[in-house]
Amino acid sequence: MDNTGYIYAGGIFAVNGATNIARRPIQGAWTSVGTETFNGGLNALCFWNGNLIAGGDFTSPGTNAAKFATTIGVEEINENVIVNNVFPNPVIKDALLKVQTKEQMQQPELRMMDGNGNEVSFHADLVKFDHSSNEVEYKISSEGLAAGLYYYMLIDKQQNIASGKLIIE
Repeated sequence: MDNTGYIYAGGIFAVNGATNIARRPIQGAWTSVGTETFNGGLNALCFWNGNLIAGGDFTSPGTNAAKFATTIGVEEINENVIVNNVFPNPVIKDALLKVQTKEQMQQPELRMMDGNGNEVSFHADLVKFDHSSNEVEYKISSEGLAAGLYYYMLIDKQQNIASGKLIIE
């Protein structure tokens, strides 16, 4: 159950459209969440930072995790992002993450999760934080990370500002 009073369920079923994730209020009917469908089953379902995170074998090529907003106003964050880029990607040694927003950031914090949605420890240096252009850059090191797919999230004021994925070779 999230903080808005909904119960969530995942599995191989369709509710009001093609989806494998549904929600309902304590007293009420089930409705679909998002448009993603699974090839196989749902492997994980959890709440993190105001979002529902789902992991499984989605029909979208190469996608193994999805994020759904569960709080009002979260979708507006995407319109705030001007630049959200990691280069090079795949990462061999180091990469540069650059994020620029329309709104000013206060104290951006970078977090990274593995393909299973577990937060991982990693090394990143804040190399640029320009308040006037609302731009932040992090140098991300692959040191200590196993080869594979990772997801990053830039958090500011307890909200997800930008997110994406990177591959460590």
